[in-house]
This record gives sequence, structure tokens and C-alpha cells, in this order.
Amino acid sequence: MPSDPTKPLLKLTPQEQRQRPKGQARFAPPPDAFPQSRQTETFSPKFKRIAEVLARDPSGLELRTDPTALAPERLLVFEVRGPFSSFATAIQKIPGLELVDEEERPADQDDKSPVAYLMVPDARALKDIESLWRRWLLNKLVDGEAPWRDVFEHLRDLRPWGPKDRIQTEDSDILSEEIEGRSNDDLIMLEIELIFRTNERLARKYVASP
Repeated sequence: MPSDPTKPLLKLTPQEQRQRPKGQARFAPPPDAFPQSRQTETFSPKFKRIAEVLARDPSGLELRTDPTALAPERLLVFEVRGPFSSFATAIQKIPGLELVDEEERPADQDDKSPVAYLMVPDARALKDIESLWRRWLLNKLVDGEAPWRDVFEHLRDLRPWGPKDRIQTEDSDILSEEIEGRSNDDLIMLEIELIFRTNERLARKYVASP
């Protein structure tokens, strides 16, 4: 039966309401921060490379040509040790940063290891993030930048969006089952998600690109 795009989607199996035991805290305690030594060893090389490239190439062109680099105009993946709300607050401090799929995020208490997809629009925004990292290492974040302290303390991984983010293991298993026994010219209906830019100028730029 064809779907009607004019009608809203309904959740047919709403989440079961669970009673909170008496005496249980309304909010879960914050997760433990990673040791700064671990964060420094893991992420300083990435931020150092960004700083070095931007010092000789302010446009970030060299970074953009490397598919493995943290680069402007590329989707970056932040894996954080929850809650996600601190990260969402932090990115609002840098103009132009866009959280992708934010409206689909589950409640913090249901996601202990959230993954955030962040669009960095240009080299300036990337440089701002690198500068925040350096100030965090020196314990010199100023008023209003405290959310970034939480991000860096709870950052599990930081990488460019890549193959492991394109399709989850569960989805891959489903696709494998769907194509089992089919011929190479069989058609399979797939549902895809597109990333829309909130900045109209950038959106038109990418639509017009070949």
C-alpha cells in the first residue's frame, strides 16, 4: 500500500512507561571524565596537525584534499561519553557549526555513548575548535566556554565521517539477507537519509555542484 507523504508518521509501538523506583534520583549522575593524559595523547596529534596546516594554508584546502583529515566543509563525528546535552550547548558557541540529525537524538538517559555528527562550514570554525582545545589543555577556557570543557573531558573519539558511519552493522546484516539469492539485476527498495544545510547559500552551492 503506497504511503501518503501529506500525513504524519505515527509511532505504532510507543515506548512503555516505566515507573521510577522510590528514592531513585530523577537525573543520572554525570559520567566520569577521561584522564587528561589520555585525552592529550589521543587527540593532541589531530589538533596539532590542524593548527600546522591552517598556519600555512588558511583556507584549509590541504585538509580538504585528505579524506582522513579533520577538515572544513566535512562532516565530523564526535563520540562522547554522555550526556549529549553538554555537547549540543557547546557547539552553539561557534558560529556556523551545524549538528546533523539533532532532532532524531534519543533522550540523554537512554543513550550512554552518544555519537554526534557536526558540520564544520569553514576553516575559521575549525580553527576556533582547535583554539578551544589548546586553551582547555592550559586550563584557560573563559566564561561561556565551559561546555567545551565537558566535551573535551568526555570525548571518546573524533574523526571525519567515513564508511563505518554510512551503514550500521544491523543495517548491513539486513541488506545481506535481502540480497541473498537474488540476481545482480534485481531491484531493491531502499530508504536513505539526506543531510540538509540550514545555511541557504551553502545549500545552493552544493545543489549546484556536479
